[in-house]
Amino acid sequence: MSSSPKYLTIDVEKVKKKIVHSIKEYVKGTAYPRVVLGLSGGVDSSLAAALCSEALGGENVLGLSLPDKATPKVDILLAERVAKQFNLEFSIVDITPITSRVFEVLSIYNPSDLVSAGNVAARTRMMVLYYYANRQGRLVVGTGDRSELLIGYFTKYGDAGADFLPLSSLYKTQVRQLARHVDIPAEIVERKSTPGLWEGQTAESELGLSYEVVDLVLYKAERGFSTLEISQSARISPKMVKTILSRVQATEHKRKGPAFLGYQREIEVLSGGMGLHLKS
Repeated sequence: MSSSPKYLTIDVEKVKKKIVHSIKEYVKGTAYPRVVLGLSGGVDSSLAAALCSEALGGENVLGLSLPDKATPKVDILLAERVAKQFNLEFSIVDITPITSRVFEVLSIYNPSDLVSAGNVAARTRMMVLYYYANRQGRLVVGTGDRSELLIGYFTKYGDAGADFLPLSSLYKTQVRQLARHVDIPAEIVERKSTPGLWEGQTAESELGLSYEVVDLVLYKAERGFSTLEISQSARISPKMVKTILSRVQATEHKRKGPAFLGYQREIEVLSGGMGLHLKS
């Protein structure tokens, strides 16, 4: 078990109460008292499920295991274990027939392009979650954490397609701290993070660094430290710091909605859900 630097260590009970309160307040402000989320057997979705259960009651939280042919059986078993532990509704929907049919009708499909195929799987999961949400009057809970969101390690309109993201203020190492506090099984907390889009995929092998290092870089960069200062603190080269931060810049579009483009017409979205104000 890795330890986090002091400045990345959180007051777990205080943070838990804040997130639970935020979930309650957000859901209260909508017409939908129930939620649905994808349960992958990983630490992020397990923690999001536990917090939603505390905020809304487990009977109001549906956890869906959404395996495909690349999903290890242990992921489904761990998802079911979390659902039982936190008294969630639980169901399994195998998305393999859906993604297989998509690939069959795509003339440009290339099985060696793992990223494109993986994104199809992620977007299929989003589609299934929203089908349940539409049919049952639920909100979709996103399970991404701050580290993944900042470096763009998610599928646009896939796992980031959600109504709210309760873990968006927590770096990955902080997610693990809070997960231990709420008694997520150690087997889940300590397992290597993976989007599960293809067999053998792990986040840290793709990033080339541990999340402890990535989180340290992101934390200090968000607080205005220089590349050299971050490099010395994280004990990595300035080039590697720049590589991480370049991911943040390159994936900015993934954290935004569609760009409103036009000519001599400005579209201004007013805050507070008031609607659109059009100016010519």
